[in-house]
Formats: sequence, C-alpha cells, structure tokens
Amino acid sequence: MVTLTHHFDACPAPAALTRAVPEPKGPQHLMSTLLLGHWDDRGRLVVTSSHQVSDGDQAAIDALVGDQTKSTAWACDFDVDSHRDAVQRAYEEYARDDNADLVDEVQGFEPVTD
Repeated sequence: MVTLTHHFDACPAPAALTRAVPEPKGPQHLMSTLLLGHWDDRGRLVVTSSHQVSDGDQAAIDALVGDQTKSTAWACDFDVDSHRDAVQRAYEEYARDDNADLVDEVQGFEPVTD
C-alpha cells in the first residue's frame, strides 16, 4: 500500500459559507474535483490527473487514490466543480506556504501566485 504525502483525509474542511439565498429544493447533483499527483524531486507539486466525483462518494475516491503507486504520491478532493478552481486551491493550501511550485500536467493551468 502506498503512503500518500497528503491524503484526502488530511484535506482541510471548507469553511462554512453563509448563504443569503435559500438552498433550492429538489435533488442536486453536487460534485467535487479529486486531484491526483506527486511531489517531484525538485519539490514541486505535480498534478497528473483530475476526476469529477459525487460529493460523499468515498468508494470512488478510494478506488482512484488506490491506483497511485509512487511513494511521493499526493491526492486531495476539493469541493469545487472545476479543475481550474481545484488546482488554485491545491496551490494555496499545499504549495504556496512551502514556497513550492505547482505544475498542472492535466490542463496546463498556472495558479495565481500573488
């Protein structure tokens, strides 16, 4: 079994948001974005794949994370619908404070670094 540098269980919970508009009634199809990657030998967080998963679908997350084989593997799910937003959050929450770069090999998105 691979030990992940940052496993999805270690991801911080999103802060509670106050909504001025009531939640719509009826079924909603809420998604999260799961990013998979690794820390490379230059200290960069490299995102190698991105998956949309239903919120709370731990079985799907476990199956995708279970395929990671590198000892420097990293995975985190973000409560956002887009790959771009997930990569930005990954940079802000994991790379920026360590002065590390983030490389997005999936879509080539470069996070805002200011």
